[in-house]
Amino acid sequence: MRATEVFKPQGTPIHTLVREPVAVESVQDFDDAIEETGKLVRVVGPSKSGKTVFVATKAQDRDLIRVSASGINSGADLWNRVLASAGAEAQRTTSVELGGTVGGEAGGKGSAGVIFAKVETEGKVKADVSAKRTTASTQASDPLQAVVQLLARQEVWVFIDDFHYATPDVQTQLAEQIKFAAEEGVQLIIALIPGRSEDILRRNTDLQGRIVDIPFTYWNIDDLSEIAEHGFPFLGVRLEPGSAQLLAKEAAGTPQLMQALCLELARELGARETLDPPQHFEMGADKVATICTKLASNRADFSSTIDQMRKGPPTRGTSRKSYPDTNGKVRDVYELLIAAFGMDPPQLTFTYDELQKRVDQLAGADVASVWESVRHMSDIANNMSAEKKLDFAGDLRWVSILDPYLFFALRWG
Repeated sequence: MRATEVFKPQGTPIHTLVREPVAVESVQDFDDAIEETGKLVRVVGPSKSGKTVFVATKAQDRDLIRVSASGINSGADLWNRVLASAGAEAQRTTSVELGGTVGGEAGGKGSAGVIFAKVETEGKVKADVSAKRTTASTQASDPLQAVVQLLARQEVWVFIDDFHYATPDVQTQLAEQIKFAAEEGVQLIIALIPGRSEDILRRNTDLQGRIVDIPFTYWNIDDLSEIAEHGFPFLGVRLEPGSAQLLAKEAAGTPQLMQALCLELARELGARETLDPPQHFEMGADKVATICTKLASNRADFSSTIDQMRKGPPTRGTSRKSYPDTNGKVRDVYELLIAAFGMDPPQLTFTYDELQKRVDQLAGADVASVWESVRHMSDIANNMSAEKKLDFAGDLRWVSILDPYLFFALRWG
């Protein structure tokens, strides 16, 4: 067996799917909501906490259409993505007398409305017609109606990810359209991160009472350790007791990072495929550091992003105050924040107080409020990529690292 079959940082693990990422009660709530229909299911949890794996696992006997709200300019963009994923396009046609065949069916009289063209291997189905007068065809102005007609009350789930990336105006459109589609029988599931779970309700309060929440949390050390304990025997690797816990502490509560750490360790141990006979390995802090540093180097190249975060915004001729630490190293607030993100204990979400305490500890003195600097740093990181890397909730006084690999680069890069 290959190590990549056992440990899967991307995709759905089979041999190391050690538990449902949510409580048993929440699994039942999910099943009940699906059976009831007309409900919007929200899976709410931190980035990389198993939301997508959970939905994909539950959808094994159904079709799952997963789309992202990132980069869309309107609600229509999202529904067009759904149609594209479903292998259909919506078209609006004028009334016309048709002869010949349309997609292999007998011709007839078409009226203005929405039709679907299924996508085949050679491309979109084309109508083979002899029209008595010219036919006008354009992309449908209302792809939402097309989605409803195609998917309502079908064994298909539409999984909307990255809702928090959409602008407030687009979120408002989507909140109204999601309500309509759910009422019409399209099974919608939306992934949200903590602190942003109410965004969709703020955009449309009529969704109250129509939502079922499935909460996800960061995994604890014992649960993460089971990924290693279940997986390595498949590869003929016997780890020293406690080794799995050492790795799990570095996973920051995310099963995806734990899968990546285990895969990197398997390669480091020469167990890219099952060892025969099985071998015993000792692992200490030095080996963990080697694995983490290698993972940060191979999978988390954020060197330019972190460099710009460390520099902060232009000072416009005014030098920032610097703080000498106990080793005599002089750092300004942005350099201190970079170091603070990587301190023990590893975590992805920080309150204002937690981050301020870490910076004060590093500086060995009380540092003026860091919150405005955190906002600038978040803007810099997010402008360096097509997807947001930090979620700065200034009014709620917390900041979250959305990409665990950025966290890993901050801690080990």
